[in-house]
Amino acid sequence: MRFRPNRVPALMLLAAAAWLATAPPAASQEGGFKPPWLVNEREISWQIGADYPAAQRDSAVRGYVVLNFRVREDSTVDPASVSVRASSNPAFVAPATGLVPLMRFAPAQLGGRPAAAWITHSLSFELQRPLPAGQRPAPSDEGTYEVSLIEERPEVLDRERMARQIEARFPRALRDGVISAAVVVRFRIMENGTVDPASPRVDVTTDPRFDEAAISVIRQARFRPAKVNGRPVKAWVTIPIHFQNPASAPAEASLADPPAG
Repeated sequence: MRFRPNRVPALMLLAAAAWLATAPPAASQEGGFKPPWLVNEREISWQIGADYPAAQRDSAVRGYVVLNFRVREDSTVDPASVSVRASSNPAFVAPATGLVPLMRFAPAQLGGRPAAAWITHSLSFELQRPLPAGQRPAPSDEGTYEVSLIEERPEVLDRERMARQIEARFPRALRDGVISAAVVVRFRIMENGTVDPASPRVDVTTDPRFDEAAISVIRQARFRPAKVNGRPVKAWVTIPIHFQNPASAPAEASLADPPAG
């Protein structure tokens, strides 16, 4: 079953971190490199809903798959390059890898020209069940709402600051051998937009050595709080943190080679 924009699935997909990264990335100051970014996110979100594994859908089981692949200069993905870095449940691996050929990216830019680039990309499988008519959302525990029941989702207040923190927390001891890593973190955002410092936990990781750095980034993040019925509420959210080695210069040759680590 493939994307049909005139059909609405009975279960609506929640694309993790869609509210976190809604704008294309800015070019880095070093070398004028701009990484690829997904341009057909809405189509992919619909397709995730269509390809959601039946057993996991029926049980409302969420999952995450972290993929690595090469985006070519023409914005398509090299199908031979796709590999799975990590997954929370093997049942989600096949539908996730099956979605990759449907993805379309704005290609990487190097010196103002399109370039091939390796990227790490996370796909989130999380379903939102529509509430019955007249029923209001209710918190899941300790007055905290799941993101699937939130009317106004939280938003990062300073994406650029968060991006700088992610870069700064790339472990220095790993900069000679690791190019990238991804850590999916679940945490609670309080009514004032701060993160409950005791709440972050790692759901999926491609390299446990980055887990502490990812949790540190999350604890210092600030959000516009979630809202239900117009008032701020506590909310559980899950987002991926992607680490890219700041020491790996984006040169033409390195962009065409498989990543290490």
